[in-house]
Amino acid sequence: RKPLDHSALVAKPCCKREAWFYRNGGSLKQFAPRFHGIKRSDTGVPAVLLEDLTSGYRRPCVLDVKMGVCTAAPDRTAVKQARCKQKDKQTTTGSVGARICGLRAYQVESGEYTMYDKVWGNQLKFDEFGDGIAKFFDNGSRRRRVLAKRFVEMLQPLRKMMAEQGLYRFYASSILFIYEGSEEPEEEVEVGDNWLEQCDLECKANVKMIDFAHVFPIGEGHGSRDNSYRCGLDNLLRVLEGIGNGLSGNEFKLIDHSGHDELHVHCLCGQDPVRSDWNYMSGSRSGNCTPLEKTPAKTPASSPVVY
Repeated sequence: RKPLDHSALVAKPCCKREAWFYRNGGSLKQFAPRFHGIKRSDTGVPAVLLEDLTSGYRRPCVLDVKMGVCTAAPDRTAVKQARCKQKDKQTTTGSVGARICGLRAYQVESGEYTMYDKVWGNQLKFDEFGDGIAKFFDNGSRRRRVLAKRFVEMLQPLRKMMAEQGLYRFYASSILFIYEGSEEPEEEVEVGDNWLEQCDLECKANVKMIDFAHVFPIGEGHGSRDNSYRCGLDNLLRVLEGIGNGLSGNEFKLIDHSGHDELHVHCLCGQDPVRSDWNYMSGSRSGNCTPLEKTPAKTPASSPVVY
């Protein structure tokens, strides 16, 4: 095995649930950043070691979209759940099933980035969501439509997995989009009429699921699929497909999920695998599974980096 390049890693502080998912997420882990273990900081805070998704890009353009119609996870306090539900209702989370948490797009003429934060994303209305996503593909001189179609293709395996998997429900998890903003060829080539389209077809791009602090097993009696996430993903795919076809505004034909209470049902299994004695560092546990909400968390003992 090749030596690990620590310069291409990021250490993301994590809770016990997120660490558990990176160790035990099964086939869904293929859609997440590559996992290289868990380490503790000097202050004792555990962190997952993940691949740096922007490594190797010259002008990385990044879009963070929080997925799902409901972000009020079962492990949140009643006050926090109420706050999440209120925000879901007031933003595109409750209607589209997705919310823009931030984006930055490289502008080729100015050589600078256009950036939008989560406050801006929270203010978008249902019929503004598509045009908000479209800003990610605008580079100041054109809209990179072919690149939007590439992301549709890249998301198809995740769409298929979400339609089939009945193990987990994701609350407040995001999809991260990245592409190379520079249109300058790395080698000398003859630039013809089709160069820009060819650039979009070949430019470096990636898309991954991120943020797994609130992943729960789906319990019996709540259906067998994460429909909250899937509804948002379907609308997001409609937007990307529409951008690729030159659509804007109300032309995206999104489905409004406002008032669909069945998408807000907690799908929490009574026997949660992320129990109090599950160890961050070793990924092991012993004894019978205990419901998480009935057992206070313990602080794991210090341990070296695990790869």
